[in-house]
Amino acid sequence: MRAKAYCVIAIVVLGQLTALALQRELWPFSHYPMYSELQADWTFESQRLYGVLEEGEEIPLETGSFFEPYEAYDISEVLAKAAGDREKLDRELHSFLSWYENRAAVHGGPKLRSLRAYRVLYSLSKELDPRKRLRSPVLSRTLIADTER
Repeated sequence: MRAKAYCVIAIVVLGQLTALALQRELWPFSHYPMYSELQADWTFESQRLYGVLEEGEEIPLETGSFFEPYEAYDISEVLAKAAGDREKLDRELHSFLSWYENRAAVHGGPKLRSLRAYRVLYSLSKELDPRKRLRSPVLSRTLIADTER
């Protein structure tokens, strides 16, 4: 019985060491890449959708109800993957705009003239005191695509 226990321990330890040495995910072993890099700056980049109202005003479409069951992270991933291909990015934006319009009765959002995708750079504050943090965590927005109805 003791030999079996040592064998299992050896397999677990060797599997983990192999994943670390190869810097690969070898399920169920991991080299934990999320925590392997030093945090040099306190910024975060994400792709976000903004709606353009009939009057021309832009509004962020970050609440989940506009594109349920998709969350902001899912939308950001779709836009990031399509960012290198203009045609694909346009198709994705048209798809999101259609999704928004088809679910208008459910989410009750305003009627949109167009939809814009931005690359948004956020500040991640190191300050623990909320009174001393930046009022707006958005550092910059860069337009990556725009689509009309």
